[in-house]
Amino acid sequence: MDDHDSPRRRTVLRTSATLLLTAGLAGCGEHEGYGEFTEPTGTDTSTPGDAIEADQTIAVGPDGDYTFEPGTAEAATVLVGDTVAFEWRSDGHSIAVDEAPDGTAWEGHPSAADEGFVHSHTFETAGTYSFHCDAHPSLGATATLEVQEPPNCSEPAESVADPEPTQTVTVGPNGDLVYDPGTEEPLYVTPGTTVRFVWESDNHNVNPRHVPRDAGWEGHRPTENTGFEYEHTFETLGTYEFQCDPHAGLGMDGTIVVNASGEPPAGGPNEVDDTVCLGSEAPPEIQVGPGGEYVFAPGTEATAVVDSGTDVTFRWASDNHNVVVTASPADADWTGHESTEDAGFEYEHTFTVPGRYEFECEPHVGLGMTGTLVVESTE
Repeated sequence: MDDHDSPRRRTVLRTSATLLLTAGLAGCGEHEGYGEFTEPTGTDTSTPGDAIEADQTIAVGPDGDYTFEPGTAEAATVLVGDTVAFEWRSDGHSIAVDEAPDGTAWEGHPSAADEGFVHSHTFETAGTYSFHCDAHPSLGATATLEVQEPPNCSEPAESVADPEPTQTVTVGPNGDLVYDPGTEEPLYVTPGTTVRFVWESDNHNVNPRHVPRDAGWEGHRPTENTGFEYEHTFETLGTYEFQCDPHAGLGMDGTIVVNASGEPPAGGPNEVDDTVCLGSEAPPEIQVGPGGEYVFAPGTEATAVVDSGTDVTFRWASDNHNVVVTASPADADWTGHESTEDAGFEYEHTFTVPGRYEFECEPHVGLGMTGTLVVESTE
């Protein structure tokens, strides 16, 4: 196996002596029914007693299906330097490479093998890899692997556009119970932008529900009528959520996002970036169930990334959630917070061990409430 020393979470695959006997014999002669066995260079194949450490496992022919899982239904994704273990779950499959980036050493595993066989490779070249099973391409046994460069959070993101000196949020325009912008889509601004709230109907206020730590924004809690104006200059990166108390039950709430660009993430206001670098792009905190949704933000739709030694605060934004660790680096001491808590609860942990951490909310894991945090070494 290519030399690899990744701090990310590793899965250890240990193959049994019985299953590995087939692979061992194949290396000495013929693999029954498939001709001469030849192992490509630059990769590892399981041998008796070996334990294979991997950052990602791809099942070959799981449950007898003609698929790679993940890879067929949706692309498998890893980072440069990650080791991928291809584990045969049924018989008579191979890995023939169709497309790979220039300079890669991966040649797949073109010889057919049977259940229990394991082939691994450490991917050092970013790009798209497509491959198939020679015996079953017409039955859908094709797949894609995306190898991505790891995120770089050592420097804060640079602004790509000059900020607007001021932005205006209309409070109750035309008598509608909304903030515009803010309710139907967030308002994105850069640090130092002044936001002016202008009342266009009666009996409204601006009451913050959640603000970044140390932001100091208190909103304007007295109710006011048409013609009133209030402004605030937002300096601290992060997400600000607020509501009109008299009409919160009718959906009158809003969101302002302060980020480096003052623009929505690529893909529009309802999309998120693939990673969020906490501490540079946003405060080092993760919202648990924001807006009553079954997500960690960031963590579920975007991977949270921090430097080692960062204190990360988990803030409960709705009820009946917990944080249960499902995977972490071998030397990590993080145990999560397994007791279910309600809105307003906070829990903090200092992440010192680099690697990939995965976690879930047990009451809502069936609804997709899982998260990922990557801790990067600062050495």
